[in-house]
Amino acid sequence: MTNYWMKLSCIGMVIGCLYFLSGTLTGMDIFCNEENICSLSLDTLHALSGCGPPDTEWIVKIGGPSSDYGHSVKQTPDGGYIILGFTYSYGPLGNMWLIKTDSHGQVMWTKSYGGVQEDIGYDVQLTLDGGYILVGHTISQGKGDKDIWLLKTNSEGTVLWQRTYGGIAADWSHSVYPSSDGGYIIAGFQGNKQAGDAWIIKTDHEGLVEWEKTIGGAARDASESIQQTTDGGYIITGYTASQGAGNEDVWLIKIHPDGAIEWQKTYGDLSDNRGYSVQETTDGGYIIAGSTGGTPSMDVLLIKTNCKGEIQFQKTYGDKLADDRGLSVRQTFDGGYIIVGYAYFPVIPYDEFIVLKTDSQGSLIWNTTFGGVESDWGRSVQQTMDGGYIITGSTWSADQSSCNIWLIKLASSSLPPQIPLMPQGPSSGVTNVSYSYFTHTVDPQGLQIDYCFDWGDNTSNWTGLSPSDTLQEASHIWGTPGTYYIRVKARNQEGAQSHYSPTFPLVISANSPPNVPPRPIGFESGKIRMPYSYSTVTTDSDNDKIYYLFDWGDSTDTGWIGPFMSGESITVSHTWSTPGTYHIRVKARDDHTLESQWSESLIVALPCLHSHWIELLQDLIHLVLSHLENIILH
Repeated sequence: MTNYWMKLSCIGMVIGCLYFLSGTLTGMDIFCNEENICSLSLDTLHALSGCGPPDTEWIVKIGGPSSDYGHSVKQTPDGGYIILGFTYSYGPLGNMWLIKTDSHGQVMWTKSYGGVQEDIGYDVQLTLDGGYILVGHTISQGKGDKDIWLLKTNSEGTVLWQRTYGGIAADWSHSVYPSSDGGYIIAGFQGNKQAGDAWIIKTDHEGLVEWEKTIGGAARDASESIQQTTDGGYIITGYTASQGAGNEDVWLIKIHPDGAIEWQKTYGDLSDNRGYSVQETTDGGYIIAGSTGGTPSMDVLLIKTNCKGEIQFQKTYGDKLADDRGLSVRQTFDGGYIIVGYAYFPVIPYDEFIVLKTDSQGSLIWNTTFGGVESDWGRSVQQTMDGGYIITGSTWSADQSSCNIWLIKLASSSLPPQIPLMPQGPSSGVTNVSYSYFTHTVDPQGLQIDYCFDWGDNTSNWTGLSPSDTLQEASHIWGTPGTYYIRVKARNQEGAQSHYSPTFPLVISANSPPNVPPRPIGFESGKIRMPYSYSTVTTDSDNDKIYYLFDWGDSTDTGWIGPFMSGESITVSHTWSTPGTYHIRVKARDDHTLESQWSESLIVALPCLHSHWIELLQDLIHLVLSHLENIILH
């Protein structure tokens, strides 16, 4: 208790000194820099933007009798949250700890994983089967000082399989990402405190290594964050001491799906610069959060690049008296960015949990802090489907006897749209045919809305913005027979999302196109300006009705004619006006619009120039005879 009052007195003295020196007490004296151009306090920024931080919906403290730490959080499909960190409360010397909460942060279940030594979890991602993939490091098992540890669990946290990767050196990973082929990509480190390399591991769906790659030089180089990109490759950030301008530089690496380096960039100056978090942005570029400077004047660093890693903007944010770091960044629905991290104040000393929101160009919109007289850190952030934010980290201020996991929910700055009407459209159909569905809803503020249709086959798509209460249409093709449950949610232009609508069931049956028709049957030679008939027939394995399209080889066709019964023979006619050789072909379509391939061609030869004159002579003789007949009769 005596130490507590002594610390509180020290804080008061420091605040008093700052007040005396500055003449104005502004809370946290945040400033932003773009190539050292501007420096504004937090109050000034709020006055300029007219926008303060959103309300805090709730804060939940999670922990046991000893210290526990939160490292990663994701929203789950049920509206709750999954957290990964590590616990000294429920493990001999620290265990990886997985926590599932409901939508209000109340714990539903927890799982700890580990052995008799320290085992730490750093990153959790959702998998398509409803479970989770976890990564961290383990000392309890493996081959070396530390080994990378990858665990796959089901939706209840039960381990389905686990793998370790490493040698005699210290190996760790802070980031994992599910790849589109069902496997996983891991970003980590292999080495020691003085030297080492970034270590990238690609596994299959059971964690077996498909390929691995070390990237680095003679000094210490590490990868901190990885994500699969829309082209199937991967983007990685971290830091390198082997190349660049200073002691350490932010490192951005783009690799091919097979692990080959496509390009790499470094960003920094003569000070220390690190990248801790990277995400591909909607324009195909990348956003990086990290730190820059030197203790005790590190600043949060935000770098936006294009798809080639070329800087589009670079910003720093920080307190002049603190060591500030950005540990997690995500692009927000409005095109801006949300960053969490911490600020370390060496004079007191203590750490403060910081959250920053920027616009699409990195200009600070609002900033807020969490914490008290002890140390608190922000580690992971994600925008939630209602437009708010979920954040995890660790706090000593909430319970000074031990550290606890903090789970913080920030409200959306906008009310979400109402839940959309259940999608309306066909309740049955066949494979490989497009079907359209309709819905609409109302935004309480009258904002524009776009809709996300979940097609029930692990795919979904957004429609694009339209006025509130406007009927919206979307189409989809199912390739596999089965029963699908279609649902839709709405999002307004400020990013606030509704919950999903009730589901609409759709039964999809197998369907095949008609068989290819045989070559048309009919005349293979003749005269111009004379009609000729051609016939064909085919069948449909689904017994669907059939339409036919004849291509006459003279840039004309019949258009789709029908419908006809499967196996019903049809005959059509055509007249050519120009001598030549023509290739007649035909194809079929069922009443679900699935088309066959073209048939083989029937070659039709019509008279050339010599025959054409004979035909004209015949016409002239016919005309003369007609006149003679008239003269005789009269």
